[in-house]
Amino acid sequence: MKESLEGRNIPFYGLVAFALVSPISIAATNAAWVTTLLLWGYKTYLERPRPRDIFPRTELNTGFGILFLASFLSVWASLDFWASVVEFRSLGLMVIYFLFCWNIESLAERKKLVFCLLGATILTAVFGIVQHTTGWDYTGYYDPTSGKAGSFFGLHLTFGEYLVLTTCLVGGLVLFGNLSAPLLAAGIGLSVLMMVGIVASGSKGSVLGFIAGALVLLALRGKRVVLGVCGAVLLTVVLAFALRSWGPVHDIVFQFQVDAQQTDGPMASNTRRIYMWWTGLRISANHLLHGVGLHAMESIYPAFRHPLALEPNQWHLHNQYIHIGATRGLFGLTGLLYILLAAFRACLRRLKWCEDPWDRGIAGGVLAGLAGFLVCGLTEYCWGDSEVLMLVYMYLGLVGSIPIDGEPAGPSIDSAKKEASRSERNLSRIEKVGLMGVLAGIVLLSFLVPVTVRPVTMRVLELALGSILLWLSSRAVATDRPQASWNVQGIACLTVFAAYTFTRLVWVSAEEFFLANMMSSLPLLTVVAALTAVLTVLVWVATRKVRLSLFDLCVFGSLLLWGVSAWATHVLLALATGGQTVLVPPLLVLLPLLAFVFMLYSLVRFSYGGGRTERILLSCIALSMLIHAFR
Repeated sequence: MKESLEGRNIPFYGLVAFALVSPISIAATNAAWVTTLLLWGYKTYLERPRPRDIFPRTELNTGFGILFLASFLSVWASLDFWASVVEFRSLGLMVIYFLFCWNIESLAERKKLVFCLLGATILTAVFGIVQHTTGWDYTGYYDPTSGKAGSFFGLHLTFGEYLVLTTCLVGGLVLFGNLSAPLLAAGIGLSVLMMVGIVASGSKGSVLGFIAGALVLLALRGKRVVLGVCGAVLLTVVLAFALRSWGPVHDIVFQFQVDAQQTDGPMASNTRRIYMWWTGLRISANHLLHGVGLHAMESIYPAFRHPLALEPNQWHLHNQYIHIGATRGLFGLTGLLYILLAAFRACLRRLKWCEDPWDRGIAGGVLAGLAGFLVCGLTEYCWGDSEVLMLVYMYLGLVGSIPIDGEPAGPSIDSAKKEASRSERNLSRIEKVGLMGVLAGIVLLSFLVPVTVRPVTMRVLELALGSILLWLSSRAVATDRPQASWNVQGIACLTVFAAYTFTRLVWVSAEEFFLANMMSSLPLLTVVAALTAVLTVLVWVATRKVRLSLFDLCVFGSLLLWGVSAWATHVLLALATGGQTVLVPPLLVLLPLLAFVFMLYSLVRFSYGGGRTERILLSCIALSMLIHAFR
């Protein structure tokens, strides 16, 4: 038997099973990827490769690593430790991405997997349409009074989100795959069938996600199409505003309105989501960087929920960005953004440089599907929906398995490191004074903040952060060699964690604090902090001493996304309540805190050159962190 299996791609059969059962049964899908993992392990045993070849490097390794570390951090600092430990198992689904990325060896195998997935999805879409039109169902999930089909899935939202991803994949193959006439006709027919299924699901987020994916697909066709799409969107908005009193348009607009006075119907459902977002943002001021824990929302939601909310408790916040930010902190949100941006970059590279039309079609379809997935996540916690998440991992693995044919070679890793070292070698006296002044203030905070009762997990976390900072600073105090870029980024993140720990008492019950002490000067403080942060970035980037990396963009993107989320939630809540909010909106707390984190990260990241003086100061920060941990 061993001889008959040697040289065969045996894990591929598990991937085929995964694609066939993915839209039909979650239990079978889990069994399929676990079986594939075992087959991959057996294949590795037979081939006995070198250790470095067992786990080939992929483009998303860094993003998954950041998300894993952020999740571990949130579990350790969780308000419900054991529930978060159980939820931590869900990170095992990341394995699906690597299984597809490592075990697809040819274009023929990618085609087989796509055909298997779409063939099974046809069955799912047809069954959902039958549910919606006839009311017949054998699964027990469908409620005829709602008219929202769920097919084989337990929830109509999952059904709609799944079809958004598969419809975009079909659209990518139709537009870029150079299909034969029969396959082109079949692809168009399948797209129409899936669109009907999305409508049958009754999910507004899925409809918006499909529209976003379709627009991305059209935009990928070229600049002229982009201009045409933008013009069509603008015209649609103008017509919708002009014809808002017309019956059909009025019915569509009605689905997206908010009103706190309504207790039933679409407007009530929309308003309940705003209450959840408001609560999550309010919670995050006390747990900004590490979150409350993967599965601890239920333990803290009642204490922070909006007074007008009817539901006493919620386990998720119906927005994947706000939920991840509240449960895993901004560090986790940074990891999510890194995965998505790296995935977009991988799709665009293959769309530009791959020669085979099928590979380009898969890349374009996955890119559009991810765009639809992002839009669906504005109103649902899609990242926590395992059926949809497993399909996303499959898509990312499909793209990762596509080789890039004609991309020009970039600079080597060694030359990039040397360039980064040269760019961070010299600091002016003004830069050093500014850096030391800010960080010295942080050192003093550890001795000024009052002693508080902290759980053992938080004390251990503070001890670990201080130890890591001390190790980073003391390992090379005697030298003046510049730090590598990734090391400087790590130091910046750890310093932000230390500063937030020292100032956390300011943000605990911060709404009352701002009301009593800083309400009059809050706009000025926010503007000053924001301008300082922006000027810090502009000065050091403009001098070309440091180049922005993808990680830097994701850090700034998570802060910007959190601030925009706070503003948008406040505006929507004001519309729903007639301009009256019962409590101080969370943005009054979050905006100064976000500006503080932005400014601190920028100062350390763009001015820390790894010199002896700076390392000594960093050692002082680490020691003060250790003192704070033992107080």
